[in-house]
Amino acid sequence: MKWYEKRGFFRAVTPRPQTIDKTADGHIFTFPDGSRVIDRIERKTPAITEVTRSWEIRGKGRYRLFFEWDAESKFKDWFFPSVLYRENRDGAGNFPRGGIDSGLEFREDRMGIPGALFLLSDDATVGIFTEPAREIEHISSTGARFENERSILSITIPLAERPRPYIAKGFFKIAYGRKKTLYLKSRGSLSVKRTFFIYRDSSLDYHHVFRFAADRFGKPTPEISRRDLDEQIDIRRRHISSTLYYEKDGIAGIRRGINPNPIIERMYYDIIGGGFLDKGVEAAYLLFRLGERDKAKKIADFLLGGQMENGLAWNCYHLRKKKWGGAFLASPKHINDTIPLRPLGEMGYYYIKLFSATGDPLYLKYAQKACDFFLGHQMENGNYGRLLSPDGRVLDDRGTNGAYVALMMLEYSRAVSDDRYKNSALRAVEYFIDCVIVRGEFLGDALDSDCIDKEGGAIILKLLIAAHGATGDRRYLDAAARVADYILTWTWSYDVAFDEKSLLSREGFSSFGGTSVSVAHHHLDFFGVDIAVDLLKLDMALREDRYRFIALPMIRFGFQLLNGFRGRKNIQSPEITGWQPEQIDHTDWDYMHPLITGGKGAYHFLDAWTPVLVLGALMEFRDLVDEGKIDYSGASSG
Repeated sequence: MKWYEKRGFFRAVTPRPQTIDKTADGHIFTFPDGSRVIDRIERKTPAITEVTRSWEIRGKGRYRLFFEWDAESKFKDWFFPSVLYRENRDGAGNFPRGGIDSGLEFREDRMGIPGALFLLSDDATVGIFTEPAREIEHISSTGARFENERSILSITIPLAERPRPYIAKGFFKIAYGRKKTLYLKSRGSLSVKRTFFIYRDSSLDYHHVFRFAADRFGKPTPEISRRDLDEQIDIRRRHISSTLYYEKDGIAGIRRGINPNPIIERMYYDIIGGGFLDKGVEAAYLLFRLGERDKAKKIADFLLGGQMENGLAWNCYHLRKKKWGGAFLASPKHINDTIPLRPLGEMGYYYIKLFSATGDPLYLKYAQKACDFFLGHQMENGNYGRLLSPDGRVLDDRGTNGAYVALMMLEYSRAVSDDRYKNSALRAVEYFIDCVIVRGEFLGDALDSDCIDKEGGAIILKLLIAAHGATGDRRYLDAAARVADYILTWTWSYDVAFDEKSLLSREGFSSFGGTSVSVAHHHLDFFGVDIAVDLLKLDMALREDRYRFIALPMIRFGFQLLNGFRGRKNIQSPEITGWQPEQIDHTDWDYMHPLITGGKGAYHFLDAWTPVLVLGALMEFRDLVDEGKIDYSGASSG
């Protein structure tokens, strides 16, 4: 066990206490040089114990401070929320992998509960986390090790990520930074006080831990006013309709995004598409509802041209190459010549919505052809696959992309009153319950990564709520609650500390209610706004107040960094009204590389999916309020 460490000339020295005195509420550890470590211990819930530790260090030098806890037995499995699931054995990429013996240690702001780490066995779970650092110099890191056949959990101040910090996806063959060991400097004395938390129970109740952390570290979230909601919706409508809308030579759509660098824009953004990064069909449906009917029809009509005779469809049209394709991603490139089921399901779902809004039979015909294909090509296990060849062969059946097809099938069944499609979708639902939820294989939902991610949970949650709506089966709600708790592992319960000179600090940014992306992509985004609406719908169906405590902060999170809202000017793109970044760097990880884009405290990328997804979520929230199902605090009226 270690309490603190002093950096010597040749090596670090770890003093051991000379005396240990028990007090009424803790212990006092006194060291040979007169330094003291004082612990005050208080049980906060049956499973959570609070330890407030004060270090009173005497002497000059450089120090590292430790909070360690002996789990008293050897655990084999561990879990870092937002970072490490099942040792990250699933998928492919440069992201960290390994078990307790790997020596991995992660900085506290990579996790949605600061510094959280849980060790798991069949009959016990132990864990630690900390209150968030208030200054970047005090950001900690968390790890665990085996010592004498026992598991030791450890939090270190300041951080020391091991073996090296994960800083980028690896486009330039650089995914990890240099190994760094940071120290606090003492000019004669050093006093630091920090509160830590110990979790111990027969199993991990993450909802309980997360709600405790959000109540303790979060901040009050005001109700959403109608004025704010209407303005947030309208500014995104204008952004999509003007900045992102493309029309030329009979081609119309929503551009994938905009980049001030013409080379990058030409390489990656010269594309229009219907789903995933582009969300053209969803944008068409939303614009039609908001009165932009001519543009909506042009977008939807053009994208109909990507469908093939067998019912499968290309998702994207490359404006420069003048060709249809699967996704047109920088990586992995093999997706570009295949049919990814995520965008196909999204497009079919919103074509059905467009038919309901417009009455145009061509939109329903698109969905019918797609649904008929999957009715005849459903896999034996109930799944539909992830990637298909243009002639319909399953190339990849992993992960959660098939859930988008199941959601489309449920919506089509409702639209045409044909239970064949519903029954097919419910077979898929059973597959996802057994093979994804029970096993925790929320894999590869986002097409630009191959790993455990948040979005896999998001679509399964949406599908289960729809399945309950179609059947009334309570099992689907119970499964949905398990998925919602999984999504909480990607959600931020606190405000991350930033350098006061950083862009995010200057914007007054709050990470509370934000969501990170995947074990490969360690940044925040606005996807959680859409998830929040589903959490409120789940509360309504459960007739409980289980998720509203975080759903409203998740929606409020999406109001930030929006250029033009009541005249404010976004630091990075003041000329584009409605600009909102796709990537928010809450750690030193960046999609490209921190040296290129700024690292921790920066934000960037204008991608179409962000305003379209948030617009759709806010409109759905407004619909629920207008229908009298919830109020502006998210509380259910039923």
